[in-house]
Amino acid sequence: MGTCPAWLRSIIWCELALQVPFFILATYAFCARKNWIRMPSIAYGVHTATTLAPILGSFWLSGSGGYGKLTVAERAKLTALYLPYLVVPLLLALRMALSPEPFGKNKTKKG
Repeated sequence: MGTCPAWLRSIIWCELALQVPFFILATYAFCARKNWIRMPSIAYGVHTATTLAPILGSFWLSGSGGYGKLTVAERAKLTALYLPYLVVPLLLALRMALSPEPFGKNKTKKG
């Protein structure tokens, strides 16, 4: 991590500070089928997908040095490796955005 560019280090710190706690919270919420996870899931999905833009851009748009030394085939392999980290969070955000109660109506206990 010491040799990473500053923008990548900031993304890594965001992952540690935001995404790791979200995973713990989301694991509980999804297992317990809690609808309140909807908005945090949308925020997580959009944030994660957004962080992939500079990562993928650095593979394809960098000039000489760094990622610029990669061949087109190597860039394509890296893109394929990172693509699920873009697609899955976007699908999660989309599903949660389109479903006001993703786990159905919560049943309350009566008397």
